[in-house]
Amino acid sequence: MCQSLFKSELKKLKLLNLALMSVLFLGNVTQSYAALESETENLSVNDYKTLLAEGESLRSTGNLLDAQKKFDLAKQLADKSPSLESAVLAAIETASGYNLFLLNRKEAAEKQLLDAYQKTAEGLPYLHALAGEYLGNMAQSDGDVAEAAGYYSEALKAAKVTNDQALQISLELLNINLSDQSNEIKAHSLLSIAKRFQPLADDFVKAKLQLAFSQDALGLDKNSLQSETWALLNGAVYETLNSLLAYTLNQGQERFRAESYASMAHLYRINAKNADALILTDKAIELATQSKAKELLAQLYAQKGDLLRLQGDNVNALAAYELAVHELFDIRADLPLTMPDGRSSINVMIDPIHRGYADLLLKSADGKDEETVRTILYKVVGNMEVIKEADMQDFFLGKCAINAIKPLDWKTTPLQDAAIFYPILLPDRVEVVIKTDQEIFRRTINVPAGEVKEQIQLFGQALQNGKPFRKSAEKLYEWLLKPVLSQLENDQVKTLVYVPDRDMRAIPFAAFNDGKHFVVEEFGVVTMPSLAFQNLQHLREVSAASQELFAGLSVADGPSIDKLPKKVVAEITNSESPSKNRSVIASRPQRGILAENLSLPSVEKEIDVLSAQQSSKILMNSQFTSSSFKSYLESGDFEKVHIASHGFFGNNAKDSFILAYDEILSLEDLQTSLSVNKLQDSPISLLTLSACETAQGNDRMLLGFSGMAIKSNVQSALGSLWPIDDEGAMEFMTLFYQGVNKSMAKAQALQQAQVAMIKSPKFKHPYYWSPFILTGNWR
Repeated sequence: MCQSLFKSELKKLKLLNLALMSVLFLGNVTQSYAALESETENLSVNDYKTLLAEGESLRSTGNLLDAQKKFDLAKQLADKSPSLESAVLAAIETASGYNLFLLNRKEAAEKQLLDAYQKTAEGLPYLHALAGEYLGNMAQSDGDVAEAAGYYSEALKAAKVTNDQALQISLELLNINLSDQSNEIKAHSLLSIAKRFQPLADDFVKAKLQLAFSQDALGLDKNSLQSETWALLNGAVYETLNSLLAYTLNQGQERFRAESYASMAHLYRINAKNADALILTDKAIELATQSKAKELLAQLYAQKGDLLRLQGDNVNALAAYELAVHELFDIRADLPLTMPDGRSSINVMIDPIHRGYADLLLKSADGKDEETVRTILYKVVGNMEVIKEADMQDFFLGKCAINAIKPLDWKTTPLQDAAIFYPILLPDRVEVVIKTDQEIFRRTINVPAGEVKEQIQLFGQALQNGKPFRKSAEKLYEWLLKPVLSQLENDQVKTLVYVPDRDMRAIPFAAFNDGKHFVVEEFGVVTMPSLAFQNLQHLREVSAASQELFAGLSVADGPSIDKLPKKVVAEITNSESPSKNRSVIASRPQRGILAENLSLPSVEKEIDVLSAQQSSKILMNSQFTSSSFKSYLESGDFEKVHIASHGFFGNNAKDSFILAYDEILSLEDLQTSLSVNKLQDSPISLLTLSACETAQGNDRMLLGFSGMAIKSNVQSALGSLWPIDDEGAMEFMTLFYQGVNKSMAKAQALQQAQVAMIKSPKFKHPYYWSPFILTGNWR
């Protein structure tokens, strides 16, 4: 059902011009044939040429599925022709791989693009540059900036061999975007590019490059530039956009002209000409309406709302944002999660529009009666949940993976002695929404989000490195918890259901401190990636036959370490991080280092202690195979499942896995096992992972392991935000399970274990106890 829905939704993409993507350079493969024909005689085969041209024509109108049929047919024919020149096959794989990327079929896309990239390394510079650009876009969409930069750099070298100025400019813009150079240096690089537009032919490719240049220049902070530099850049952008508007007028392209007006409005806004910017934005809205570009309309209505807010007209600003949300809602099924240039549509559209709407809604609540405020607060949280749902979809690589969730209504779910704690970071302030059984209310903290984010970063770094943390811990406590503390005490709240905003997921709320005590000493804390509550009213009945499944890997010397991704190997062995070919496995000389660094000597003792408390099945080391673990897991015989092995959390579910003895067990595999009928009827009460591995500051564990548990109907999940000393992990797990096995509420058991460690001279630093977070049912 989800597949057929996906197909029908993609057909609607005909309504979306690819300009939505703000892609820097479409890389039309058919344009490369002239150059390729000089390199190989076999490209006179018109069948392949025609299929690729037809496919790209379909792709240019957003009809990705039909385009892929053309590319697939071309590849099938090519595979049956062993004498076909590699240049032809590379052209097919480049076009097809890019289209697969747009379809979010990243694994197949990467395979084809890597193949094309390798085939074209010698003698085919145009296609090599193009395949490299697309691979860089893929890496950027996965959050791997270093790898993306490596591909863009190599692609630029190849592009310079072709003397194709448009392709060179495209790659130079991508390199500037990823560069960690100062804005001043970036501005001068952009000014250099602006001088190279004049000789280019007046066509769509040049227009896209001009628009991309303008958007990149406008994205630089004016205050970070010298006044002379800004004056030059300001003039270059104005001249470029005027040229662009002249081209679009002659071509009659309403959609592209609308984007040009929107960028000109942005330029006027930066120069404090808000009234003029509003006029230009209205022109852009009119053109976008004519071209039925709903996603652009959503952005334009939000831009209009921002301009009206700057003029002090919050009423009409809110009305504009309501239109923006409405347009975005209409295309929610069609909107790709990843844009072709590697940017996330969540960051570009979903978050800014829904957060901006929430901001204005909250301002509109000032001075209103209690019932109106309640209605507004429900709407605010609902809008922020759209962002959280999109983040989950992004991590799990698709909307179908999330649509199966049927959460309880958080507005009516009984909380008893618990309260939902929902912080919202806004440019000029932080809003905290609290929902108890009795009421829903908000508190406004007049501290800019930038200051809060700075302390969040400092706090996370201090905790993960075992460094002094109190200054940040106390500031965060004062800003976020202190303003609502008295009300929580009046409502006799014992457990806080913490739903962090996007920039707060990598830090533990339990470790905020008032100068004397940590939050966890006052409240039990359960952390949720979103309000997708499941099974809060139904707990698995514990029978005398209930067992616990333990799987542990104390010595990682099995076949699985030979299957680790190269990037993970580099991180574990502290070797140079690779910039190419993410799929290469660990080399043999590193095996001993890997096994040593991945060893968890306390795991056997941990499992011996925990398993002695009840009837258990133990899979240790070589017994912990992927097949045996999944078989026991899917049996439905186990109330609790405890995994004491490394869990790696990358940028998405495909790159996240748990290390078994013989295989790397992906989150997708684990989710499939957890979703079998037996476990839907009799869900696992508690799923624990006691050795998470995430990059410093990475919030993937909350989206990954915890999100997977919610999606799979597991009642509660326990994991850690960062890896800790395995002796400390054993101490925590022992204390936690002592409470759980005494039928203590899970949040209470977590609180008891963390407080006990706070009182321990050896483990009192929050580095040891605070990363452990509980998700799901806290009872």
